[in-house]
Amino acid sequence: MKGKVSESHYAYSVTAARIMQRALLSDADYSLLISAPDAIAALAVLSSKGWKTPADISLIPQMLDDAMQEVWDFLVEFAPDINIFKPFILRNDYHNLKAGLKCSLSELQVDRYFIRPALIPRKLMKEAFFENHFSLLPEPFSTVLKQAYDALSETRDGQLADIIIDRAAIDGMNGAANEVREPLVRHIVDTLCALSNIKIAFRSAMLGKNKDFLNAAIGNCSSLDRNSLIESSAKGFNELFRYLKTTRYAAQVDILKTSPIDFERHFEDRILSSLEPIRFEALGANPLIAFFLFKEAEIKNIRLILAGKLAQSSQEEIRQRLRRIYV
Repeated sequence: MKGKVSESHYAYSVTAARIMQRALLSDADYSLLISAPDAIAALAVLSSKGWKTPADISLIPQMLDDAMQEVWDFLVEFAPDINIFKPFILRNDYHNLKAGLKCSLSELQVDRYFIRPALIPRKLMKEAFFENHFSLLPEPFSTVLKQAYDALSETRDGQLADIIIDRAAIDGMNGAANEVREPLVRHIVDTLCALSNIKIAFRSAMLGKNKDFLNAAIGNCSSLDRNSLIESSAKGFNELFRYLKTTRYAAQVDILKTSPIDFERHFEDRILSSLEPIRFEALGANPLIAFFLFKEAEIKNIRLILAGKLAQSSQEEIRQRLRRIYV
């Protein structure tokens, strides 16, 4: 584990983050966004709140990426230890591996599917794909990419390639979190990894996947026994639910039975709820971690709202998809 930075070193960055936190959207702001008649009107609401909105709705993904990149740039500049955030950013790098791999074997423009912030520069990622020079990437990305590429080119099985990358993402996040001393980071990342594993196990039980498939797909996390999760999922829903009832996620099993989407949203809301008491702490890394995750959730909500407006979804449909934000 890396040495822990003194809590007093965070005083300036925590103050700066608290100022930025005041700009997070309120419940009233969300109501205005949801009630907007279309995406253009919703962008106008965001503009009134200080967002740099595009004139072209096709640039909405770039606007959202820019907003998250600004948060990352702030943390890189002011956080005494940027390593505590890397387990969260790794999710984007592994997403970009999947996007780049699929685009390199098709006519799709990869820039439309890469997301930021990421640890691997976009230019380097593109060179690795389009020159088939995977060793340009640092480990473990180069090895994971080669494994996924070989699986996709040999079998044309996109699901198998996704499994390889998704498993690497879970193990990568878990490993990165274990290298830092912040208990909050380790707890949140473990919860996120557990969520990913449970989603994989649930889908596998639904599709009747065997233990070999599950062994390749399920990653590591401390709050779940990996072997028990694999064994139970291979036997079907009832055994999977029975095992989960013995874990710290027992209270959420009934939600999973009813709606996997609600189950995922409940997990994320639970994480945000746990951050509410610590976001006003004066010292230490916790307020910065809370700000980062609140901003990430806000951007996810805006993405959902704007996508709903473009799809002409009802206000109630949009509202049901949103994550809870504490402001």
